[in-house]
Amino acid sequence: MTVQPAAAVGRGAPHDAAAMRVGAGAQEPQTLHHRQVPRTADSPCAPVNHWRLARRLMNAGIATTTLLVMAQILAALAPALAELRVRSPTVEEGEIELEHVGALLFDRRYPSRMREQVYTNSIGYGLTSWWKAELEMQLLHEPGQSLHYQATTLENTFQITPRGRYYLDVGFFVEYAKAMRREDHDTITLGPIVQKSFGPAVLTLNTFFERTIGGPGHTDATAFQGAFQAVYRSDPRFAPGLEYHMEIEDLGRPGRFRDQEHRLGPVIIGRFDLGDAATLKYELGYLLPLTHGAHGGALRWKLALELRL
Repeated sequence: MTVQPAAAVGRGAPHDAAAMRVGAGAQEPQTLHHRQVPRTADSPCAPVNHWRLARRLMNAGIATTTLLVMAQILAALAPALAELRVRSPTVEEGEIELEHVGALLFDRRYPSRMREQVYTNSIGYGLTSWWKAELEMQLLHEPGQSLHYQATTLENTFQITPRGRYYLDVGFFVEYAKAMRREDHDTITLGPIVQKSFGPAVLTLNTFFERTIGGPGHTDATAFQGAFQAVYRSDPRFAPGLEYHMEIEDLGRPGRFRDQEHRLGPVIIGRFDLGDAATLKYELGYLLPLTHGAHGGALRWKLALELRL
């Protein structure tokens, strides 16, 4: 029997022991490493992708141009009147929305007398994750006239920023209308939609500009329609809030403040989930006139049924 020198044993022991541990399936000593967490496009810590935003804006422009060409061949279209509503920048892909919106405008001198009635019925669809198209028909009743079919509009909402990714949720709204009566004119309405959430409080701002683009009544005036809504959504079924609406017929000649239309009033909104594939939403508000140009108060409401495919 041969005995190895102690020095040889001492030099080889650690290596032999390590080999035995590895051969036996034991794990080597672990060291601390920083784990790389993959960042997805929906991750809140993902880097800002400015090129993706640029592509969204370009796609929105292309889609808008396409819709304007399509709208030229639609028959029986008429110009839409300014609506007392606040639009959201959010788009849900594959969602069908059936919507009814109404407004009763009262006379200032006789608050119980209705001066004008406006009703709209529409169907919308989320074509993509950033584009929603909507076809709307409008009924109008004015003093001395019966209720008649006034307008059909082609509306589009483009969601520019992903919801909750940035400080503000931003969208863009485009509406086209072609006159049906000879005394009317074609119009196009467009502008940004901005929304911000502070916990249960949600603030939404609409700033829309309208121009006439054809017809015998064509003018170079640019009208402005603004709306602001602040809602406290502590309960999704009943959320109180406040709304402000304004309209200026010509920004180049806005006139006196008292001659413009400014309204302010309370509003309640809510939603009820009807299973996994349907949601019923409602809005109800009364707007008080702030200026002489508003003529009187306005009662407005909205009912919407959302169906998810």
